[in-house]
Amino acid sequence: MAILVGEKRFRVPNKVLQLVEARKNGPTLFSVSSLAAELGVSKIAAANYLSRLNRLGAVERVSKGFYSAGARFEPLPLAFDKKEARVRHLIKKAMPFARFVVWSTRRLSAFYHNVPRRYFYFVETEPETAEGIAELLRENNFPSVVLGNRVAGETARELVLEPVFVLKTRSFLGVNGGKGRQEASLERILVELYFLFSRNKLGYSLEELGRIFYNISGRVNLRFSLVVNLARRKKIEKEWRSILWRAGQLDSSLKVPQKYAVNENLSDFQERNVQKFIVDSTE
Repeated sequence: MAILVGEKRFRVPNKVLQLVEARKNGPTLFSVSSLAAELGVSKIAAANYLSRLNRLGAVERVSKGFYSAGARFEPLPLAFDKKEARVRHLIKKAMPFARFVVWSTRRLSAFYHNVPRRYFYFVETEPETAEGIAELLRENNFPSVVLGNRVAGETARELVLEPVFVLKTRSFLGVNGGKGRQEASLERILVELYFLFSRNKLGYSLEELGRIFYNISGRVNLRFSLVVNLARRKKIEKEWRSILWRAGQLDSSLKVPQKYAVNENLSDFQERNVQKFIVDSTE
C-alpha cells in the first residue's frame, strides 16, 4: 500500500508507516540504521523510505542520517498528473543541463475549499534558460509564457485554460530531491503562489489560497523557518510573519514559534493582502 498515489517513487510500505507512528509514543528521534535494523532491510532502502516521508511532511530530517517522528502525520493525497510528468520529461530530454523544477496547483487539490475551475502549471528555472524552455514547450503544443516583473494577470487570461508559466529564479530553496527528480515543497508552493496572486501577476483569489493554507496547516507540520526564508527572498517577509502571527492567534494548535510570527507594521497594500489571506482562511 502506498502513502501517496500517483508516482511510484513516493510509495512507502505499511510496515514503515506503522514503525514511524509507533515512534511518536516514545522517543521521536531515530536513525536510518535503527530503522533498517527493525525492518530487516538495507540502509539504502531505509534511507529512501525516510526521504519520501520527509518530502511529504511525515517525518523531519534533523541531521545526516537522523529523523524525527514528532510531526503531525496524516497520509497526504497529493496529486500528480501526467501533464507535469510530460513537461518534466520533455525539458530533461531536450535540455539535460538546465536546472528546473515543475509543479502545479493540482498538488494542492486535497486542500481546496472550492473546486477550482482550472489549475496553474509552472516551471521554475534560471533566467538564462527561461525563454528557451518556454519556446520548447510551445513547439511541443504546451502553450507557455515567461512571467516577468512586468507581466500582469491579464496576460494569463489571454492564454488557454491551463498554460505552463515559466518563472525565473536564482534560488532553489525548498526544492527537494536529487538531480532530475526534484520536487517543490509545500512551503515553496504556498509562498510563490501568494506572491503571484497578491501582486496580480496571475488572476486568482487570494482568499481561496488562504483557505488552502489553513487546511494544509491543520494537517501538515509546516517548516516555518523555510516559509520565512522563502518569503524573505521574495521581499514579502513582513507579510508572512504577520500571517503566521495571526494564524497562531486564531489556532493555537499550529504552535508557530514566536521568532517567526511577528505582528508587523504593514503598509495599506500589505495589510489588505494579509487580511484577505488570513481572515477567510478560517471560515
